[in-house]
Order: sequence, then C-alpha cells, then structure tokens
Amino acid sequence: MPLALGVALGILLAGTLSVPVPIITPAIAAGSTMLPFDLPSAASLHAGKQVFAHYVPWYPLSLDNLAASTPDYYNKNYLAVNGENGKYAAHGGLMRDRPSPRPPVLGADWRVKDMETEIRRAQSSGLDGFVVSIPSFGNTRSRLATNDLIQAAQTVGNFTIMLRPNMISGSLKAISPAALAKEIALLGKSSAVYRLPDRRLVVSPFMAEAASVTFWQSFISEMKTSYQEDVAFWPMFLNEVTWGPSFKDVSYGEATWGERTAANNDPSLTSPTSKVGRVKAVHDRGSKWMQPVSLGDARPAQSKFYEPQNSENLRRTWAIAIASQSDMVHIPTWNDFAEGSQIGPSEKMGWAPSDINSYYLTWYKTGSAPTIVRDAVYVSNRKHLSNAPIPYLQVMKTVNNARVYDDAEALIFLTAPATVTVSSGARSATCEAPAGVSTCRVALATGAVKAKVVRSGRTVSTVESSAPVTASPAVQDMDYIYTSSLRSGTSTPITPTPTPTPTTPTSTVKTVAPVADTYVNAGAPDKNSGTTSSMVSRGDIKMNSYLRFDLPVAPAGMQLTKASLAYWVATTDRSSSTASHSVWIAGNSWSESTVTFRSKPAVTTTLLGTITGASAPDTGRSVSLVASKLAPGTQVTLSIQTASADDLRIWSKEFAATERRPYLNLTYTKA
Repeated sequence: MPLALGVALGILLAGTLSVPVPIITPAIAAGSTMLPFDLPSAASLHAGKQVFAHYVPWYPLSLDNLAASTPDYYNKNYLAVNGENGKYAAHGGLMRDRPSPRPPVLGADWRVKDMETEIRRAQSSGLDGFVVSIPSFGNTRSRLATNDLIQAAQTVGNFTIMLRPNMISGSLKAISPAALAKEIALLGKSSAVYRLPDRRLVVSPFMAEAASVTFWQSFISEMKTSYQEDVAFWPMFLNEVTWGPSFKDVSYGEATWGERTAANNDPSLTSPTSKVGRVKAVHDRGSKWMQPVSLGDARPAQSKFYEPQNSENLRRTWAIAIASQSDMVHIPTWNDFAEGSQIGPSEKMGWAPSDINSYYLTWYKTGSAPTIVRDAVYVSNRKHLSNAPIPYLQVMKTVNNARVYDDAEALIFLTAPATVTVSSGARSATCEAPAGVSTCRVALATGAVKAKVVRSGRTVSTVESSAPVTASPAVQDMDYIYTSSLRSGTSTPITPTPTPTPTTPTSTVKTVAPVADTYVNAGAPDKNSGTTSSMVSRGDIKMNSYLRFDLPVAPAGMQLTKASLAYWVATTDRSSSTASHSVWIAGNSWSESTVTFRSKPAVTTTLLGTITGASAPDTGRSVSLVASKLAPGTQVTLSIQTASADDLRIWSKEFAATERRPYLNLTYTKA
C-alpha cells in the first residue's frame, strides 16, 4: 500500500451576518490561472477514480429567486439572529454562511437553472457528480428538488447523480422495501443517475443501519423482480466497523460519514483501528470503499463543532484516500450550510476551499501530485478567538472536547523555495518554505490576517484574509474562512518580464538534504534508530537528534550569508513542543546505521540556533542558523537538544513524504 502518497499530501495539511462578499469569478477550467497548477482536461480528469460531493437539495443557490439585498430568504431567515420567527435566536441564527448570491433568474424554471449553475461549478473543479440526499418522496420540496437536480445534470452532461435515501428522516423511517424500490426505480430511469460500467444502479443510503439487512435484501430483490434493476448497494454507515461485517453479504461497497476533527484523521497510522487500517478491513471483506473527505463542520443550531485545524483536516482526509487506495471519494458536503461543511463556492469564502480541494482531487485521480506552476498562498482563520465573548445563550463546543486551535494558517504552493511571512494583527511568523506545498502558522490575534511570499528579495505573492479577527463578535462563528492570493490577492508570474540587459543574480539559494540523521535515547542506550522516520529531542530522559549535511561550495564570487534548518513537526499532539530546543554543532564521526546513545558524537559549544514556537503538530517550520559558523565545502553535524521534558518530534530523511523531510536552506550572496 503506497503510504508515501497519502502522507505526502499533508504538505502538501447585528441581526444578519455581515462579511465582505468575495467576487465569485467564473468556474475554473483546464488552463485556469486561478489555480496553482494546471487542471487536466475534463476527459483525462474524469477517466480516473471518481469523486462525488454530498448535496442537500434544501439549501440551493436560492430559495425564492430574490436578490440577496432584498433581503432574500437566506439573509432574512437563516442568517438573521431572529429569523425563522426566532427559532434559532439563542444560537445566533441557523447559519454562518450561504451560497454565493446571484441576481434573480428569469423564467419559471429558475430552480433548474440554479442547479445547472451548481453542477457546472462542481464539474469544473473536478467532481464527477453529486450524491443527493433524499429525505422524502411524493410532492415534497426536497423530492421535487431532486427531480430538478437530475434534470439539470441531464442538460449539462458528463455529470451524474448518485441516489442516497436518507434513512434517518421521519418520512423514510416507516417506508417499506417495496415502496422505496418504487421511488428509486422511478428516479433511476434518468440517464443522469449514476450506474456502474456494468449498468448496475448504485444506491447509497445514508445511515443504512437504520433499517435491517433483511429490509435491504427485500429492497434489492424488489428492484430486480419488479423493475428489472440490478442494484449495487453501497451503504453509508455512521460507523462501518460496527455495521460493515453484518452488511457484507448484501453490499457492493461501504462508506462512512467520516470524522472532521483533524487530530483523529492521521494518515501515517496503519494499525487496524486507524483510518487507513479500517479501509484495509473493508477491502479484506471484499467490499469497495468510499472515503469521506471533509473541510470542516460547525453547527450553530446543534451547539457543536469539529476542529479541522485550518486546512489540516482536508489535507489529511485526502491523504487517507490515497494511502488506503480508496475506490471512490465522497465529500460531505457541497452545500450543507447549516452544518458548516460546505466546500462549494459561498458568500463568505468564494472559491478558495474548492480551489484547494481541486489540487488534492487531481492527485487522487491521476495518481501523482500536480506540478506547481504558479506561486499561490491561501490564508485561513476564524473571525474571532475561541474564547471571545459570545452574546448568545447557546455556544458551540468541540465534539468530544477536542482541543481548539486559534491559529491563522498560510497554505503555500510554491514553484521554488521562498520566505513566507504570515501575520495576524501584531503577531507574525516567518517560514522558509520549500518548493511544493507547505504551511506556515501564527497564533491568532485581533486585526488583519495577511501572508506574503518573497523569493530572492522579490515579493511574488500576497493575500489578506477577507475576515479580519475581531475581539467582539456579533455571533459565534467557528468556520475557518479561506482567501486565495490567485483570486483576491496578488501573485506575480513565474517568469519576470525580460529586461533589455540581463543582470547577474546577486544571491542564490541552495536546498541541502541530510546525508544521515537519527536520534539516540538514554533509556535504550544500545539501540540504533537510524532507519526510523522521526527524530526526538527531550531532556529529562536524554533523547537527542543528529543530522549530518554536506555543505556545498559557495558559487564563484559569492559567500554564505544566511542559513536555516527546515523541519516538519510530526503528526500527533505530543509531537509539538512549546519548549526551546537548541541546535548545536556536533562531531561528524558517527554512522547512521550503528550510532547509539553510548557511541553518540560529542557536541561542541557552538550554538547555531534555537527552535521555538513548534507548538502545532503536522506543521512545517524553520529555524535560523548562524551562517558564519558554517563552512561551505565541508561536512557538519547538527544536534537538536533540550533540557525540557516537553519533547519535540520531527520527521527524518527516512520519512515517506520527501517534502516533510528536514533540509538546510543556504543563501549565498554576491561578495
């Protein structure tokens, strides 16, 4: 199982709501400059594995075909504190975001036209279809909206609708297998409804365990005998570990709604109880797997939210999809604004989440990470600190009391190494970012949130969040808000405009990987850890890390003027550290394959730098080193040590994802 692919993706990791309204640009397409990579053609993208997004028909683009400024139903009822006759007043309203506003649409078929717009947006971002939640049949609004969605998919083409009867709805709890079969067979007549290549109709009920295995056997039999429909039954459970084995004989595949707390979605774990291990168990049962990929989940009316740690959860769940060789991906959701799980373009965030998702979707579908061809940075932050005063009775709390993170994140896509600075109010952090995908975080503070990318003294990308941080929020809003430099900021083309007279560069940056690295442990003094994927620095039990580098000779006419060690904090919460960890020069006489605590190299008195602020797990960081104490053209060993019991764990050169391995950034300047 290619775990390297999955893990690498983490780098890859008053009355109404008042927010700046992003400009909703046209849907992305192949060749779009709104993405940091070139989206493949639709034909090649849709030829691989398939990705669907869960669609709830009760939150379409518009509920009344009015302009948002009128106000429309979203603004008047769902976003307003006292909307819906005060039903959600204690929660500050039902929602914190809404679909991107659009002007009134002409014609009686405006609902279908809105569906066509949503399908084109989803299609252009790489999705193959929607999984439509069907809570009722008959002449209900949701059932009619499902008809509209299927009709729109037929009109647009090359987009399919998977059927998902919602078994927890009151209307379906008492339905008979025969009645359900009649309704599903009727919907299945459309050519836009999803089928396998062998023409079996895929039915993927939500919370399938709400009905018995016998119920589903009768449903499948009824579909075959009464409607000549072979069904590929792909149930979605709240927990496939509990229900999957008993449904094995009736299921083509399995799915689960998924976990939205980033700390619980670790793609590097492969034990039977891990997310990757659970997928293996499904495959071992002979079933297909539909991996949930999620951005976040915050539900004001249910007083709860999950902690996705900015973009971390999105990147981790995609990593699991790739590492586990999942057969399909579903994204819950495209548009459930009441649950704050939407990934489709919205009023508050525009296209940014969808754009980020497209990168990892392309990786999953094509089997390789897309090449970064445009520098881009996406900032994400909440509108207020988690402990900000909330003026309403019912506040949201994390599910299972998970730790809450108050960070602003810059998710960086770079064509070449660069210096990234991310700031929140008066706080700022600077990271030496590698080519590819990485993150840089800073603790959230009141004020504007910004990010800047500088390469060789030249600013190549800037962005400011559309949501400044306030100390006194009107309502509690636990959504992370994303802003893209390619849509809302500035990004300079990779190749500068040619000048008449070429000039000699005044500086150059070299990236150097370690030739050896390891850690030693006084608790196991004779153990060699040269092949482990992580290194540790901890003082109370004497665990020290060592990294040896071959320093390149300085380019002709240049001298080494700046140096930094880039590293990636490992995945679990215990990997991060709020303590200081010193970087010393040590002796070079040691072998990665044999060194132990007893034979560790001596450490000199030359201090190169001090690691601080490595307080977030699964995060790329860097520490500045004293360049004058490094000699180009020689070999040097760095030792990371601390006196603290607060250990720091970082990935080593053996780690599967090359982008998360440690390296030196060396800047040479014209002498």
